Amino acid sequence: MELNLGSYLKQASKALKHIGLPTPELDIQILVSSVLKKERSWIIANPDFTLSLDQIKEVNKFLSRRLNHEPVAYILGKSEFYGRELAVTPDTLQPRPESETMIELLLETEGRRQKIEDGRSLVIDVGTGSGCLAITAALELQKLDASKSQPETRDYFAIDISPAALKVARNNARNYGVKIAFHRGSLLEPIRTQLTTNNSQLIILANLPYVPNAHTINEAARHEPDIAIFGGEDGLDLYRELFTQLDNHNSKSTTVYTESLPPQHHSLKILAQKHGFKLVEERDFIQVFCRSTEQE
Repeated sequence: MELNLGSYLKQASKALKHIGLPTPELDIQILVSSVLKKERSWIIANPDFTLSLDQIKEVNKFLSRRLNHEPVAYILGKSEFYGRELAVTPDTLQPRPESETMIELLLETEGRRQKIEDGRSLVIDVGTGSGCLAITAALELQKLDASKSQPETRDYFAIDISPAALKVARNNARNYGVKIAFHRGSLLEPIRTQLTTNNSQLIILANLPYVPNAHTINEAARHEPDIAIFGGEDGLDLYRELFTQLDNHNSKSTTVYTESLPPQHHSLKILAQKHGFKLVEERDFIQVFCRSTEQE
């Protein structure tokens, strides 16, 4: 049985809309684009193109998974973050647009910062998942530093408790040719030795699990690993542990970028203040906390 592309898109998007998916037309266009190996613009512009039986079967396999609320990123095994394509699996969270704000704030802050005269700058992504934050930070900061008359010397670390997630992150970093040291463990524990050396600046990127345990998540999120979503009764358990670990490390400057739900921001601010941090920026889901020994 043959079917033209326009008819197939209409039928499939109707089925996706029927189960309440928010972007049915976009979803099916992306899935068909992957099967036909054509740009989405081509898919939209060629409704009279005739799909072969094999093509219909292949797209239907993807459609069936999407009808089960499986995220498009997992179906295709890839997702976009900050304009770059990254591999993802059900062992990692899907990179989300909210997290791109963390990169934007990082670049704004580092763009204003004066060069550190001695020591090293460590950029640490805790709970790295697919590696999207660590990889993007490394690539974008390298561009930023190259534009300065006195560029920074930075070392990059990415940590996760999941060996499966670390495998995905390592492969993504390799694909982009960035040098990142990956470690398995809980938050900063695996790199305690590196943190006790002469580090003038610590930059912590923390998109930790922050959804309260009793919070109802959508069908798509149910396909993601629980360990990467839920953060205890109020969602802030891992942030408490992170700031407690930072009590043992007094670099000249420590900046922590956190992601959490906006209703959690006040509680997270109070938590950070108890550990000597000051809120310096807040935008959407992201907060930026700083602690400087020179202020003490």
